[in-house]
Amino acid sequence: MKRHYRQPQRHCCQEGRHCYRPYWHCRQEGRHFRPHHRHCRRGGRHCHPSLQPVAPAATDAREGRHTLTSLLHHLQVPAVSYIIRDSLKLKASDADTIVNIHVASEKFAELVLLESNENLETVKEKLDDEYLEIPTDSVKRVLAGLILRELKGFWRVALFISALINPEVGNASGSLSKQGELNQRKEKYLSVERSITDLDLDGVWNLKPLLDGKAIMGVLEVKSGGPLIGKWQQRLVKWQLAHPKGTMEECKEWMKQSQQQSKRQKVECSS
Repeated sequence: MKRHYRQPQRHCCQEGRHCYRPYWHCRQEGRHFRPHHRHCRRGGRHCHPSLQPVAPAATDAREGRHTLTSLLHHLQVPAVSYIIRDSLKLKASDADTIVNIHVASEKFAELVLLESNENLETVKEKLDDEYLEIPTDSVKRVLAGLILRELKGFWRVALFISALINPEVGNASGSLSKQGELNQRKEKYLSVERSITDLDLDGVWNLKPLLDGKAIMGVLEVKSGGPLIGKWQQRLVKWQLAHPKGTMEECKEWMKQSQQQSKRQKVECSS
């Protein structure tokens, strides 16, 4: 006998009967649940996504960073971001700022070592590419400028954290007392801060590029933008940091010469 059902109901192939649309069949437990509930493999039952457990904090001993792994979305979220957004219910921009400060504090460790020219060549290799070779005496300015452009007015906070927690900044030999090590970290913080001020980098985040995207496309003689223009914009910022007194014409000339030189090298390699 044919029967009629209300519109919200539909036939469920799993159970051979009709059910309301807001419910769906769970193969794990063999019964129906609302769509916004999910099967929790750890608890063996259904629960609301907000109640599902998350993995314990995973600690990277080398970098001192903590992550929380969400079983629902399979994403890794920094613990500090999770606490600020979900626990304290503060702005997402505040969480992003704190995460950027922690990340930049590790980069400042390289800048501290540059004060004694310990890793100059290593940092120079990271900053150089096939189109741009940064002068050796400008490596410190370029690295510091890139870090400050990310942090803006919070760069002193990141430098302070870096001077306190990074082992590379402190007592490498282990021969100093706690007070002596603290004084050494303080001196390195003041040295880097003084160096950034002397390089006229305080406020470098307000530096405007000499060429915009359309101007770069004109120099490169391309009709459409894309990742290529984005890479050249990043190189342009590095070039301006390495040449603080450079003009727009000098920048265009550098771009043309770099592009021609790269083409010649590719032709030589292919031949």
